[in-house]
This record gives sequence, C-alpha cells and structure tokens, in this order.
Amino acid sequence: YEDRKRRAGALDFEDLELAARSVLRKGLGPRLRRVYVDEFQDANPLQDELVTLLAADRTVVVGDAAQAIYGFRHADPTRFLERVRGDAAASLRDNHRSDPRLLDALNGWLEIVLGDQPGFARLEAAATGTGPPVAAEPAELVRVTPPPGEPRAKREAEAVVVAGEVAALLDRGYEPRDIAVLFRAITEVEPYRAALAARGIRYHVVAGSGFLAHDQVADAVALLRVVENPHDEPALVRVLASPYVAASDEALVGMRAAVGRGAPLWPAARPAVGGLVEGLRALRRSSGLAGLVDRVVGACGYDLAVLGLEDGARRFANLRKLVRMAASFEAVRGPDLRSFLRMLEELEERRQDPGEAVLVDPSLDAVRLATVHGVKGQEFPAVVIADASHGIPGITPIVLVAPDGRAGIRAQRRDGAAIATPAYAELQTELSRAAEAEERRLAYVALTRAARHAAVVGRHRERGSMMAILDTPLAGIDEGVVRLGEGLVRVRTVTAAEPVPAAAARVGLREMTPAPPPTVAPPPAVDRLAGRSLSFSALEAARACGLRLHLTVELGLEPGPALAAPLAADGWPAHALGSIVHACLERHRFGDPAPEPGWAAAAARELGLRDSPDDADRAEAIVAALLASPLAARISAGTAVAERPFAVVLDGVLVRGVIDLHVVEADGRALLVDWKTHRLDGRPPAGEMAAYRSQQAIYGLAALRAGADAVELSWVFLEALDDPQVRTVGPADVPALEAEVRAVLDALRASEPVPAAVTAQPFCAGCPGLRALCPVALVAETGRSG
Repeated sequence: YEDRKRRAGALDFEDLELAARSVLRKGLGPRLRRVYVDEFQDANPLQDELVTLLAADRTVVVGDAAQAIYGFRHADPTRFLERVRGDAAASLRDNHRSDPRLLDALNGWLEIVLGDQPGFARLEAAATGTGPPVAAEPAELVRVTPPPGEPRAKREAEAVVVAGEVAALLDRGYEPRDIAVLFRAITEVEPYRAALAARGIRYHVVAGSGFLAHDQVADAVALLRVVENPHDEPALVRVLASPYVAASDEALVGMRAAVGRGAPLWPAARPAVGGLVEGLRALRRSSGLAGLVDRVVGACGYDLAVLGLEDGARRFANLRKLVRMAASFEAVRGPDLRSFLRMLEELEERRQDPGEAVLVDPSLDAVRLATVHGVKGQEFPAVVIADASHGIPGITPIVLVAPDGRAGIRAQRRDGAAIATPAYAELQTELSRAAEAEERRLAYVALTRAARHAAVVGRHRERGSMMAILDTPLAGIDEGVVRLGEGLVRVRTVTAAEPVPAAAARVGLREMTPAPPPTVAPPPAVDRLAGRSLSFSALEAARACGLRLHLTVELGLEPGPALAAPLAADGWPAHALGSIVHACLERHRFGDPAPEPGWAAAAARELGLRDSPDDADRAEAIVAALLASPLAARISAGTAVAERPFAVVLDGVLVRGVIDLHVVEADGRALLVDWKTHRLDGRPPAGEMAAYRSQQAIYGLAALRAGADAVELSWVFLEALDDPQVRTVGPADVPALEAEVRAVLDALRASEPVPAAVTAQPFCAGCPGLRALCPVALVAETGRSG
C-alpha cells in the first residue's frame, strides 16, 4: 500500500497526521498560545499526541465520553477522561434540546444501560422549545413479533411497523421534516423506504448507500457507456428503455427482430438514439468530462422529469453528485471517459458505493433516514430508531493486535477446525466487550437526538444489538408503562403485518410518475471528425478497415510499426526491412558513396532482430541500386530534406504526416519522393497505385499550400526503379486535390464506429491490409490494450 501511494504521489488522511507529528517532533511547528479542541472523546492516540506536541500555553478540550462512538477510527475515550481529571475540569450537564418529560425517561433508561460507563452522568433539563404535544410516555420500545407459524419477524415486516410509527407521529401534528428514522447501519434501508413510499410518506436518505444502483444514476451511466461505445448492448438497451428514449417493450423486440439474433443492435437503434449519442460524442473534446456528464444529465429534459418524480429532489441531487464525481476525476486524471466508467465499475465490484447525495436544504419537508453516526450533533423533534436488532459484527480477523502491543493469531486446520493462540481469545473477549460498550454509547447518542419523542423498534434481541441493550431493563413486560427512575417508558408488542412487496412499492412509485416531458428535437448531426488530428497513416488504416476506424479516429490510437509483432520463422518480419531501408535513406546524403557492406545486418541487430543474411543482402541491394540510379543523381543536384513533416487542414480536420524526401530542384520545382519497399508479387506498380492516390493528393496539397509552383509526386517502388508512379500537380489542381481528400474524410464520417472490444476476431485473419499499420493486429498479438 505504501509503495502504491509513493508511485502515485498520493497521501491518505493518516499520512497527513503522521507527517504533522514528524514536523512537531522536530520542533518545527508553530508556537501556539492557546488550543481549543471540540469532540475530543473521538480523538485517537495519534491525534491526542498531536495536541500534546503543539505544546500550547493553554489547552482546552471539550467532549462527552458517553458519546464516543468512533472506535472503528481508533477513537479512545480514556484519552479524554485522563485530560479532564482534576480541579481544572468543568462539567456541563444542561440539556437545551429535550423536553423535561422525555429527558426524565431517557435519564432513567440510560442510567441503567450506561451507569457503569466512565464519564456518564444524568442530564439536567434546560429546554423551553415548543412543538407538537408531548405524550405522557414520550419514550417507547416497540417489539415486533412474527406472525403465527413464523420463527422470527423479518426486516420487511418490521419496516411496515416503522412506517406506521411515522404515520402516527404525522397524525399527532409532526411535520415530515420533524422526524428522523435512525439506523445502526444504512445498508438495509431499502425495505424501510418501500414501506414509507407505500404510505405516501415523503422521505430523504441522508448519505445512503446504493448510489450507483439508483435508476437515475444507472440511466445516466448507461448513456455515458453508449457515448463511449455504441455497441455496448446492455447499456444501449437500458438507454432505449429509459426516459431518454422511452422505447416500449414492443419497440425493443422490433429492433432486435430487424437486425436478427446475434447481430449488433446499434444499426436498428441508431434512428432512435443516434442523434443524441453523436451530439454528446462531439462534446467529449470541447466540454471535458464534467461538461459531458452535465449534458447527459440534462439531455432530453431528463433532469426535469426526475424533479417531477416522487422524492425528486433526492433523485436530482444524486445526478448532480455524478457530475461532481466526474469533475473531481477530471481534475486528477483528465477528461478520460473510459477510465471514469471503469472507476465506477470497480466501485460497484468492490462494493465501495460512494453513498447518496446529501441534501443540505434544511427546509426539505421529508422524513430523514440516516445513520446514528451521520446525525451526531443534530437534533429532531421525533426520533425512531429502526432496525435496532442489527447486531454488532463478529470480531474474527486472522490477527488481533491490542494498543499495548499484544497480538494473537487464529488459523484454520485442514479439517476446518479453528485454532487460536491464548492471547487471541483474550484479545477477542476484550474487543467484543469494547464493541458492546460502544454500542451502548451509540444508543445514548441515538436517543438524545430527540427533543419531544423517542421510539425504539426491533424484532429480536441479537447479541450486542441496541435492542438487546435497551430491552434489558424492560424484560418481562409485554405491554404497558414502566417507570425508570423519574421517567416513564411505554412498552408495546406488535405482531408483524404482511411486508410491502418490493415490486408493489415500485409500481406505486411508477404510478405517480408525471406525464413525460415534451418531445425534444434531436441535436443536429455532428461531424465526428471535426477538431480531430489524424496522421496520414491513421487515415489510411481507418479507411481500409472498420475495426481500425474506432481505434484511430475515435480513440486516437496511432497505427505504427507492430513493435511486438512475431518474427517470421525464416527471417525478419515484413515491416522490418522497410524500416531499415527507410532509416538508411533518411541518414544518407545523396551524392556520397553507398554505405559499407554489412550496414543492414548491424541495423537489424540494433533492433533486436535475428540474423538473416538473405534479408540483409536484399536491403543492401535495394539501397545500392537506388544510389546508382538516375533518380539519385537528380536528388543530389537539388536541395534535399528527409523526413519533412507537414500538416493540412480541411473542413476542420487536421491531417499530418511526414514526407520521406522533399527536394527543391534548380528550377524551383518541388520533388516529393515516397519510398515503397514491399514486394509487388508480380504486379506492376501501376496496379498498386490505387491505394496511394489519396496519399499523393494530401502530399501534393500540402506542398502547394506551402507555396510551391509545381509539385512532382514520385512514388518509388525500390525493387522496380524503372517504373516509378509519377503525378504532377500545380496551383490549378488545388480544388481537385481538396475534393479527393474530402472524399476520404466523408467516407470515414459515413462509416460505422466499431468498439475496441472486437479485436482479434476471426475475420481479421483474411485482412489484406498491412499488419504493421494495424493497431487491431497489435492488440490481438500482444494482448496490449488502450
């Protein structure tokens, strides 16, 4: 973990704490006169040391040991208790939150539960707030028992009881915003949402999990996937069925039937969604990642439709959170849509859901569903503690380490039996007791959030659970009122009703869906090549093969020498000879003698190629024949520049490349030479030239735009020197050359994008293209991607 952080140049929060400690230990920190620390019961030993190292003249810490509920962050309330011993400590016991009748009940109840906890003391009522009437017994414990024949009540049935408690509070005059339903952990919130929705009660999940599973987020992510790859069929079907397109089941079946079983769905879906997808694809460069996600959220009025749904504010807030996540990702990783989608996939696979968006509007009139940890420091007129039977997790890691350095190990034998060192069992007992003590403090925090009413709902007394802790003083009472100290607690037993089926809850929500927004005209057709920069090699590769099109035009993956291509069984790979000959001619000054024999074999060794005398002899013969030819004499008479780069802009597309040899002759004519080294297999060069017409058009256009009065384009097949393919162009030919280049670009615009995932398919085997220019072959042969 440390090594990965170093490679990434990253720090986590603990690194910041450790670095601060290191600075302070060296005496490099600031000299502070006074330090004030709140919530000190949640400090861990390292944080306690940091406060000490600040060495202020005066340090004041404030806290409540009974509210220490962050053991999972190594918080240790004994640190706080040690600091507040002595005459300098002041005890603040006034409670300005809870009604006196409720506080009497909570004091009596919690004194039994927490009386042996260090730092616990009764609270004194100082509240004068107003609100809905306070019941004679404002604290309740509700036991949910299973129906006859059932061994245990289910969570879904308990959720119906919780929804009934909330409805009763609303009938007594509480507003939805007055009520908080609190959970030990919010991972099981879904049944409670369904039960509240079935009663038509507005609710808001505060930082709940399941962010990526929400329909709205999943719809937006699906559209992003289709923008990245239109052939991602699960995502494409979701987009078609979502409010973006609202295709019926019959329409989806018709699309599949139109293309046939097993065939790509995109051609049939394109009339319905193509305009939307192409419009969004054009924004990838101009708007960045966050801008693209923002446009996806608002496409086709999707955001407005979401706001009109039940609990629309929460749904809309989740969409905005997706935009913020994209902005944060872009700030670190750049506008890489594919990597952003991969990150979301990994979060889902690892069950590291980022949690729902938090609505900070205090006026939102909805019941809050939140964890006890999430509302620490807040208050609500009424609190319902739900799922109180949620037990504390077992403590069974392989290694246990105590703060004092003691360690224990647990192993498992082949027969399945577990064995442990004596220290392990001792530490496990200690940690279990600490976890149960913290659970009692968690009950204290949960109950003291309430100002006028507090209820605890549970199904059974799971070991260490809040229900087991709070039900202990009330054992043996099935129904009635119990006096605990100076307060009264009502005990009720409710038989579980039929749970709300999840499907029924969803149907109920869908029935409340508003009318669809007005039809939005699809965005105008977008030039997929506009603003692109393409090398000529990429242009040729994309024109020759639909697979290469996606890799070159859509992803910007340049074709080039297949560096990892397998060697031929009897010599060099085909592209190697061309590379060696080109490199020799690039370095050679025409008019000088030919290179000494053996240069080709030496060049091959530098490239890591095996010895192949036949290939080396062939390369040297090609170069020697060229340097003895009339063409070489003509080149030496002019001013020659090898490997001259050029760029041509046409219709918003930048085409760039490198001319093998650019010669300015005595009469001012420009001679452009391109060396061709592959075998002709008996065909004359003229038969090869059809594939190079567009190359000559681009090169000629570049030279004429650079100011040449006349350009001779000579494509020289080095093993057929007596038959070069020559084309001469002048300024009057510029419109015709532009038309030729435009035709190539238009053909690319009209072709179908193909995803990179279809590389290495059988139909590549018969491809007549040059494998050295094929990124598809490179990916297929080397396993490399991206």
